[in-house]
Amino acid sequence: MERDVHVPMRAGVVLREVPVYAVVGWGDHGIHTRGSLDRQLEFFTTFLKEAPGATLDRPRLNIEVRESHFVGQVRDEITWPLDGTVFTPLFLDAASGALLQHVPAAASVTYDSEDTQDFAEFAVTFDEDTELTGNMSLRLWVDSETDEADLFVAVEKFDRDGERVPFPLQSMFHDGPVDRQRVLHLPVIPSR
Repeated sequence: MERDVHVPMRAGVVLREVPVYAVVGWGDHGIHTRGSLDRQLEFFTTFLKEAPGATLDRPRLNIEVRESHFVGQVRDEITWPLDGTVFTPLFLDAASGALLQHVPAAASVTYDSEDTQDFAEFAVTFDEDTELTGNMSLRLWVDSETDEADLFVAVEKFDRDGERVPFPLQSMFHDGPVDRQRVLHLPVIPSR
């Protein structure tokens, strides 16, 4: 039986409204203990020890936006996604190595996965101050000569002079946000 792999399987989930304390980051930038332990204690004291329906006297969201290694600003927010969020799809252009706001012509890029100096890289330059806050997603069509493959995806920042701006990754011996993506071999479903 074939199924459309782009439609996720859905379980019968009943939605409930419960308080959640979540500390998240796109790269584990040392945020899990910087000021969060006091907030955790306040959260758990309020919702586990106090009466049902208790609330905190603070905005629902507290975010830290990094400029570079431990340099940034912390601010409170009311909504998620943040007010004023502009979701901007970017498309990988294999021919130029750019990220574009329009679908490029079909092209491909190859690299030797056993050569640590060989990789595929795509870049976008922002013409104005830009804040990247929230989730990112990536969809790739991959052809491999092996039965299994892992892709390591990184988002890096470069300054106006082209110098890499490092961000710490606290839980690994690597400097910067890297995500491992498992490549699955799925049947090709003809267009309908």
